[in-house]
Amino acid sequence: MELFQTADPQSITNESKAFEWMQEVMAQTLIAMERFKKADQPGAFRYSLSGDIPQGHWGLGNTCFAVKIYKMLGSLNSLDIESAAQFILSFQDKQGAIFDPEIRRRSRLTRFLRVAKHLDLRHRSYAPTQRAETRQAYAALINLNKIPTHCFWDMPLTVKEVEKYIERLPWQEPWGAASHFSHLIFFLRYNEHFFGIFQNEASKLIEFAFEKLEALQQEDGSWYASDVSIPLSQKVNSAMKIMLAYETDGGRDFDKREALIDLCLSAVNEGHACNHFNVVCVLSSCSRKTSYRREDIRRYFLDRLEKFKGHYYPASGGFSFLPGKANTHYYAAKITHGIAEPDLHGTHLFLWGIVLIAEFFGFRNKLQLQFPIT
Repeated sequence: MELFQTADPQSITNESKAFEWMQEVMAQTLIAMERFKKADQPGAFRYSLSGDIPQGHWGLGNTCFAVKIYKMLGSLNSLDIESAAQFILSFQDKQGAIFDPEIRRRSRLTRFLRVAKHLDLRHRSYAPTQRAETRQAYAALINLNKIPTHCFWDMPLTVKEVEKYIERLPWQEPWGAASHFSHLIFFLRYNEHFFGIFQNEASKLIEFAFEKLEALQQEDGSWYASDVSIPLSQKVNSAMKIMLAYETDGGRDFDKREALIDLCLSAVNEGHACNHFNVVCVLSSCSRKTSYRREDIRRYFLDRLEKFKGHYYPASGGFSFLPGKANTHYYAAKITHGIAEPDLHGTHLFLWGIVLIAEFFGFRNKLQLQFPIT
């Protein structure tokens, strides 16, 4: 039990303490990654150290998280790159989708329950999750300097299709809608890059998509439907997905940075790794081109690192997605018993948050941490 204890008497009160803790996290996480590897499946990883439920050929997302962890640590040489790439590509179908059939199978009941709850047959479809998995797999392959073997075709190809795609997204639930907007930008850019799709029209389609997005940005800086009440955490989480879309398109500028900073500094955003990471991601993106409330962001990031420690396992290395235990569900599929131990999902997100905070404090390069392609 001591191996998985989350405790640390040292408080992170300044940048020096933050630097020291980040050094420890990096070293321990790299050690932990060896324990996540599956000895009998080259390129495959466990989701959690000991509590996984599925058996056999599964774990596409696990390997994608592992690739980005090694990338951020600057340690891709510690990974069998060819085996990891082949494992990811083993999940690709002829239509270019890269998804985990075991996750689809295990999420089936939840999807049907959502249909009953919302009286909406769209919740039955696995297509949105399949799109998200494919984007994640593409990103992992790019980090490995590999490319998919088939183009992913299940995306808009014309201005009219892009417009319909954006308008049909559920902006009343903006975290999910913004996520799929980000997928749109990602695939427009990388399908062109890898396969020459759109005959150099991708930039025009991307420009049109961002023009459509402008109408959804509200006065607080986030993107969502204006005719419903949106929880603060959803506003922050939606903004994070839009930040990724902007980053995918080369870090283009966006409006209302200061309003978004105010929004994030008023948010608690705790409970699980996504909430913790998302607020850091938005503040990081917004602070790159403005000095607005920089000292407040500095204090917020120091406090956020202290909160990160509630998910950290100093003896084993790594982070858990949930406070005090591994995540139990992934894309609505139950995959672990939720034991008090780290998991790759949490480790990936908290480490990414550390990369962004290290960049803000000015010592990312000294730590040799790298930004992942995601």
